[in-house]
Amino acid sequence: MNKYFRATISILWIISCPVLVKAQSCSGCTITINEVNSQNYTLNVGEQLCIGPNGTVLGNIVLNGGTICNQGVLIPSSIQCLNGKIYNYGNITYSGTLTLSNTCSIENYSVIDLSGNILVDVNASYLSSETGASLRTNMPDLTQIQAQYDNYTVSALTDELNCDAVANATAYQYEVTDVFSNSSVNYTSTGTSTIFKLSFVYTTFNNGRSYKIKVRANVAGVWGAYGISRTVNTPLLPTALLGSQCNSTLPYATFLKGANNTQSPDNYFYRFEFSNLQNFSDFDVNNPDMSQTINRKDSLQLSAVPGLVPGNLYYVRIIAFDSTNSRQADPGSVCSVSIINSPLNLVLSSSSASVCNGEKISLQVSGADSYTWVDKTGNFISTLAQLEVSPEISTTYYVIGKTGNLEKLDSLSIIVKDTPVLTVTTEELIVCGGANASLNAQGQGTFKWFTTDENNVLSSTSNYNYTPTQTEVVTVKLTGTNACSAVKTIKVNSVNFALIVPAQIEQVIGTKQQILVTSEAEQYQWSPSTFLNYDNVKSPVCAATNNLTYTITATKEGCSKTAQVSIQTVRKKSLFFTYSYPGLSVNFLSDNLPNTSYSWDFGDNTALGTGYNPTHVYTAEGNYRVKLSINEAGTIRKYDTEVLVRSTIE
Repeated sequence: MNKYFRATISILWIISCPVLVKAQSCSGCTITINEVNSQNYTLNVGEQLCIGPNGTVLGNIVLNGGTICNQGVLIPSSIQCLNGKIYNYGNITYSGTLTLSNTCSIENYSVIDLSGNILVDVNASYLSSETGASLRTNMPDLTQIQAQYDNYTVSALTDELNCDAVANATAYQYEVTDVFSNSSVNYTSTGTSTIFKLSFVYTTFNNGRSYKIKVRANVAGVWGAYGISRTVNTPLLPTALLGSQCNSTLPYATFLKGANNTQSPDNYFYRFEFSNLQNFSDFDVNNPDMSQTINRKDSLQLSAVPGLVPGNLYYVRIIAFDSTNSRQADPGSVCSVSIINSPLNLVLSSSSASVCNGEKISLQVSGADSYTWVDKTGNFISTLAQLEVSPEISTTYYVIGKTGNLEKLDSLSIIVKDTPVLTVTTEELIVCGGANASLNAQGQGTFKWFTTDENNVLSSTSNYNYTPTQTEVVTVKLTGTNACSAVKTIKVNSVNFALIVPAQIEQVIGTKQQILVTSEAEQYQWSPSTFLNYDNVKSPVCAATNNLTYTITATKEGCSKTAQVSIQTVRKKSLFFTYSYPGLSVNFLSDNLPNTSYSWDFGDNTALGTGYNPTHVYTAEGNYRVKLSINEAGTIRKYDTEVLVRSTIE
């Protein structure tokens, strides 16, 4: 202590807490651990021990210039950190004080639990992520189910399993995980007892199960870390041949089944073993010709076992084992089986065929009075001589023909070819009238685009661009190199509608007039809304007092059209100008308005008159249409009336 400055980690944290970025994975590994490992490791310069997410290291560790990258669990029996570095992305649990000597350092991104403290030399360092990292010191000692119970097989739920005692512990907490269902339960016992029984968490004894059990202790109200997980098993049950098949004479086409063992998990297997001798003294477990292994839910066809000869007597037994083949049950009872064959001559349409996934294929057979079709696991399909099937994967269909007491088995193998993967960017598209529709597909193979007639090909590429005139369904078909096809459809909604409006309307000031619109649109919007009773109807009523132009926007199914209507306002004709005539000379009179110019069309193809009170001399009697155009500060108004001209005043 007089050579180095040492401080507890609580002091170093106050001095320096840099922000660390969590790595995604370990790299540069010279040793990789992905399972439970109890070896001892001395890591020198250039050596890196990588503990994967499923790895657990339990041995002695000496770090002498090397590196540890931990993504799993590190529970060392002892650890000497002289020089080097530890990156922790998983869990480190150590029963004792962790000393970082010389230039040894730790970068912690996860959890470190110590039953002692952590001491750091002056040249060493401990760095912690600001988020997600945890260092807990002075934790209770580790405990676990005692080593003699690892891979132990219990005979009852009440069998006692002891854990290692922790000094001053006031409670123990157990976590039990069913390996096959991956479900966990917890149990906490108070007091100093270190005895655990499966009956604490389960009420039913299930054969063929494996349980992972780990335990932690509570001292002075503080829970320690979980110790090493131990595996405890329940025994596998022996399995025998199905009762109706045991000690019997069976056709060569028979599917053998093991007696239903509902307590065994579905992923257990049955190994059928055959022998010429009842005591199986001639059986060679390494001879595949006399044994076949299947999933326990399946069945085994006698004709599929190499080495079995019809007409002979064999003895058969079944052995159940787990998916890892690490445990197996005792052999079930031995049954005798006499195998017979049949002289029937079955005729299948073919011995093999191929079909695209999702398509149907016809199976046909003749040569017997009755038939039974089964799949490769022995499940019943049909009793017809001809049937259609649509397999999803390559498989074999078996048919058993029977005439009287004679039976014969035959089979037909079906190869199911994969359909190509076809994707389209959309299954429905809205196209506004006159716009272009761009249809796109992706996949490996040959494309064909069509509507109702597949022979009328619209495009042979992955894209089809066109201008639709109606709503229709477009089909794209992709054919792969194996001649299998995939089909997708795209609905193209062509939205087209009329929008007919008057280009110009003459509005008499002081009156109301409806703007008549012809359209099949769903929504309408007028702009501006000035002088209109509603701005969101098809044909609003207008009461304009000055000239203006409206824009109407009509919308249907997301498509829009616009049009404009010009409103020209005029004053009431009967009130705006008058006339009088002494013979063919007619005097016209209008309002004398400021900043206003007047233009008179006297209706006789003569020059236009000006002023608000002109006099015009006609050359002949008659009816004349007189028009007045007034420009009042840029606003033009027009008026007209019928004038009757006579040479004499009556």
